[in-house]
Amino acid sequence: MNGVCGPREELIQLLYLHGDVSARWLAGEADLAGARARLAAWVTQQLRQRLHVKDERAVSEWRALAGEVRARELTPQQCSARHATVIGRLVEATRPGRERRAA
Repeated sequence: MNGVCGPREELIQLLYLHGDVSARWLAGEADLAGARARLAAWVTQQLRQRLHVKDERAVSEWRALAGEVRARELTPQQCSARHATVIGRLVEATRPGRERRAA
């Protein structure tokens, strides 16, 4: 690899970072609230503006997760597990060539 990240890789990195920051925030690190909120906004922006994710299930899973984290409805462990699921779904939804095979 040449170390250059494309939009897909940036989204995955943002999701991993959001998951880590969110789990820590849910565990009581209140000073991470602003960073968590900014990361959530960036992920949402990346989904629609840069990657144009068409898989509504992937997008709705992300939105549900972001809402559950914001409302503190998850434990840190649940948060980490849910992020892993959403990352997997988005990796599949943004896999190169996916749309060509589906057409």
